[in-house]
Amino acid sequence: MKLANVKDLLKEVLAAFVCENRYYKSVGMALSFIFNVLSTLFYLTSLELLRNIIKIGDATNRPSLIYRYIAHAAVGILFRCLCKMFFGYFSEKSIRDLMVRFLKDAMSVEYKDIVRSDSGEIITNIHAKLVVYKSLFEMLAFKLVSIMMFIVFSFIKIRSSNQPLLYFLTLIYPVAYLLISIIKLKPILKFHTSYLNEKVGNSSILYDKIQNFELIKAYGIEEKQSGELYVKTSKQRKDYFRMKLEGEKRNLLVESFSELPFVAAILLVSLAFSTEAVNLSVIFMVFKSLNALLKQASDLISSLAISLNGIEEIFDVPVETKTRKTLVFSNCICFKSINIYQDKTLILENINLKIQKNDKIAVVGRNGTGKSTFLKTLLRFSSYDGEITIDGQSINSISNSSLFDLIAYVSQDDYISDATILDNVRMGSKHSRIDEITCMATLLGIHSEIVSLKNGYNTHSGFNGSNLSAGQKKKICILRAFVKNSPILVLDEATSTVDKKYEDYFIKHVLKEITNKTILMIIHQKELVKYFEKVAFLKDGKVEEYGRFDEIYRKSKAFREFMNEKCQ
Repeated sequence: MKLANVKDLLKEVLAAFVCENRYYKSVGMALSFIFNVLSTLFYLTSLELLRNIIKIGDATNRPSLIYRYIAHAAVGILFRCLCKMFFGYFSEKSIRDLMVRFLKDAMSVEYKDIVRSDSGEIITNIHAKLVVYKSLFEMLAFKLVSIMMFIVFSFIKIRSSNQPLLYFLTLIYPVAYLLISIIKLKPILKFHTSYLNEKVGNSSILYDKIQNFELIKAYGIEEKQSGELYVKTSKQRKDYFRMKLEGEKRNLLVESFSELPFVAAILLVSLAFSTEAVNLSVIFMVFKSLNALLKQASDLISSLAISLNGIEEIFDVPVETKTRKTLVFSNCICFKSINIYQDKTLILENINLKIQKNDKIAVVGRNGTGKSTFLKTLLRFSSYDGEITIDGQSINSISNSSLFDLIAYVSQDDYISDATILDNVRMGSKHSRIDEITCMATLLGIHSEIVSLKNGYNTHSGFNGSNLSAGQKKKICILRAFVKNSPILVLDEATSTVDKKYEDYFIKHVLKEITNKTILMIIHQKELVKYFEKVAFLKDGKVEEYGRFDEIYRKSKAFREFMNEKCQ
């Protein structure tokens, strides 16, 4: 449904009334109407009593008038509360039915149409419909009834005032309100729908980037990702501004028409009242307008305080002050007395090992032994004490950008941005030439699969890689890491979602061909561990064994038992 189409909108609202469970919806709306009529009636009579209280004259009846005023006002408030209670209860039940209907409609759509489009569109339409329905129900239950009651009450008063011109003035406001609302509804809905679409899309992008924060940091593309999001949110900002602008135009016109009859009425009946009463009326009008402005300001301040409170922790992060230096990895990585923590809980302790340049290290162990946490320590994504050095320099003395220049990282989760395959591959090396990329893809055994896609390297990945299979996404992540051309590769279960044939090819042939990289890789298949130069075996919160496969298999009973378990 396009919300900018007023006819379709009204059809949808009517459909909401006639769908299942019509009975309780009708009862709920009827009760809301009745209680609002009574509330408005008592509110108007309390205003009449207030007018009599402030009139100049005999003051002996004022106490009784004040008591009657308080009683009428209290009853009016009670009926308004009952109205809101019934309206809220039954409208929420209606919305529940609408949500179920929307879900059924979405589930009836062909699967290929769902996965090939942004799921945010479905959520946006559902959210927009629910917001519009509730707003329209509320307008019917409250605004319309209140306006009609004020018109009837005004006509009754005018009839005894000998001022027939007031009939015309009384009708100006509701007629103008209706016409202006209908005319302005279309542009407001148009920009509101566009704004919601942009907001949901940008929220999804923001969530995706925060979810893959480690990988974005590892590739040193924070500024690029922030810049892209800034560009995308520009459309959202413009649509929000135009939506608010159209809304304010409508409010300005409505307020102008509502104030003119009020002022005209005061002028016309001024001869029938004393000067003091007229002054009190004017003061009341000014106070009412000022009170409305103060309430809006108060709401804005409260909203701002809540928003600032919600984002306070996000920005409470120290700014990096280390300067970026180009480092060259030429010797070894050393872990010295390392204890690794996760949420202040000790995960691995007393790690002491040395990784020589161009070593290929298999990191193995049972599930939950801290393999991923161990690898992330090299990128400073895990808390630790002790010292980790690269060529004798502590990684804590190296800036993030310099450290991440040395390391290419493939995480467990496949981060694929909503761009082409080529753009995704170039994420950490934007100046890479296409021939360099295709050459590396050929070496990795990925090139033929990419060119078989409809648009080859220019195939659009879709949101979070929705146009690609799990294996294709993982292979693109591997290609991206190798194209980055960093001397150290950290592969956290990099072959977990690829087929066994490709995993065999990658470990048996690719690692043999890549002689100028230091690779640390979490591996699960026992038969492939022996193709690595060294093995780090994690058990019971420590690196139990570290060395050549044949050596630790021969001397370590725990490692042999682990490997035999893998065979079962």
